Amino acid sequence: ATVSVLYWMDDAWYRGRWFVAGCAAGCDILLNYPLWIAGKRLGAGMGLPSLGEMYKGGGALWCSVGPTTMVEDTVTEGLKDVGVQGAMGACISGAVAGCIVTSQVENCITKAHVAKRKLIPNTVDLYKKRGAGGLLLPYGMAATASREIPFACSLFFLRNRIRDYYSAAFPSVHSFFPEVFSSFTTACVCGPLSHPFSVLASHQQANDTSLTSSFATIKSERAFFRGLVPRTLSITGTLFLIPFALENFSS
Repeated sequence: ATVSVLYWMDDAWYRGRWFVAGCAAGCDILLNYPLWIAGKRLGAGMGLPSLGEMYKGGGALWCSVGPTTMVEDTVTEGLKDVGVQGAMGACISGAVAGCIVTSQVENCITKAHVAKRKLIPNTVDLYKKRGAGGLLLPYGMAATASREIPFACSLFFLRNRIRDYYSAAFPSVHSFFPEVFSSFTTACVCGPLSHPFSVLASHQQANDTSLTSSFATIKSERAFFRGLVPRTLSITGTLFLIPFALENFSS
């Protein structure tokens, strides 16, 4: 009976974290999606979105941000049980999430923006043309997974260390301010580290080109940091909202 109760409490804890992650992801989409899609489009060479395109794909990304975060969170926690902790566990979780959730959703969003069509009809046509393999194994998967490695490390490892440093250095300020400043500082590290992979993934998704072909094109255009500013600003919001919600509301 005791074991059953403990399993039930453990399951309830994970369900609570999934719910909180979903709510935080919804707030993240409302506040940060226009910046994120601007960085995504600039990285793919499409230019800034129009007013009507600012939230195109936002619902799909919301459906992926929560699962992506929880996959990374669950993998990070699970790796602790086998002795893999800290930055290494966070990096592995990012690569896993990038391969099984993020790349598939972002590919559909990018394709819809390239075609200037609504997301669902365009995704249905993509399925008809390429089958399930075209959706499950999209172009840019390796680049997306590579991008998620520094992002997950920032989300689950680096941000908390920087927050603890700010809290210790400025003990008299309200705890809210270290949360905000640590998110911005971490984004300033994570953005430049991960952005070349983001540009590479966006270019592959937009043009259906191989990794080497997209790399050569971006290199010739010197465009590896195209769209860095809006994406870094969007990362700041994500690094604040999701960890803050998971730490303060998931219990």
